[in-house]
This record gives sequence, structure tokens and C-alpha cells, in this order.
Amino acid sequence: MTGNEDEVAYNGEPVGNRIGFRIDPETKKEWMKYVEKSDHKDLSHLIRVSVNREITNEEDSPESVDIDLSGVEDDISEIRGSINKLSQDMGTIRSNTAYMIDLWGDEYDLISEIYDILPETTESHLRAQINNADHQWEMGDALRAEQYGWVKDIQAYFGEYDTETVASNIDEMLSTVDNVGVANIKGRRHMFHE
Repeated sequence: MTGNEDEVAYNGEPVGNRIGFRIDPETKKEWMKYVEKSDHKDLSHLIRVSVNREITNEEDSPESVDIDLSGVEDDISEIRGSINKLSQDMGTIRSNTAYMIDLWGDEYDLISEIYDILPETTESHLRAQINNADHQWEMGDALRAEQYGWVKDIQAYFGEYDTETVASNIDEMLSTVDNVGVANIKGRRHMFHE
């Protein structure tokens, strides 16, 4: 061979500079077994492909990628601040509620509090509003309680009480307050007052 780059060796690969290195016999056997099971033509082809893959992977490694995350970091920081503020507000609400219960004792009327958050509407209007709502209804959401009157939302709204206490107060309210209605909508119990 003359070293001409257009010249082709017997295996179809371009002629190039020869590089030699030594490996132990066990390693060579292992590599040869791999060549037989793979799409590689021979051991030289396996080595060339492996070296090229290593070089390509190193060039494409994430260490060499420069991404500006300053906007994302600002957004995350803002979200963290909002979460912290919300957490503080929830703590304040719980403390104030516990204080009111301690202060008023038996005089604290959970039924009146539940009544006050129920939507003031008619059953037909509530049904239409809920049928047009695009919400996930799997779990209670305190923010929806005043709008839709779903019992699970009401229980979430009064989260400082266990759900049984809220449920028993709802049942008592239904038996003692005349203008409170219940609508079974899509398998959920929604409450309202007219």
C-alpha cells in the first residue's frame, strides 16, 4: 500500500495509519466474542467505532453545554416565596381558629360558619354552574367551597377539624336549618342556601 487516502484495504475501509497496542489474551477473547454477536466486521472495526463513540460522547457531554437558567431560577425563587407566604398564612389561620375555639369554647358555632360559606343560589343554577366547571373532583379543595358547596370542599375548608366533626355539623345543619338544600350532582353531594 502506498498510503494514498483513496486506496481501499481488503475489508472495504480506507487505508490509514496503523496503530498497534497490546491486550491480554482473555480481553481479546472477550472482545472477539462480542464481535461475533454484534454487527461489527472485525476487532479493528469494534475498536474504531468504540473510540469514535467515546470521543463523540465526551464532546456531547452535559459539562460542555452552557444553559442560561437565570429566568428559571427567578421563577423558582418567586414560587418558593409564594409557598412560604401561603404556609405562614395557613399557620396564622390555624392559630386564630384554635384561639377562637379556646376563647369561645362551646359558643363557637361551626354550623353557622359552614352556613356562611355555602353558595347562595338555587339548585338549578348550581347544577348548571357545576356542569360547566372544568375541575378535578377527586379531592376536596378549600378554595372551591364557597363557589360549589361540595361537601369534600367544605371539609377541606375547615381542615383544622377532622372530617367526621364537619360531617356531623353538616348533618345537624340539614336537619335544623330550613333554607339549606342538597343537590346530588354527578355522584357528589353539593350544598347551598337560598
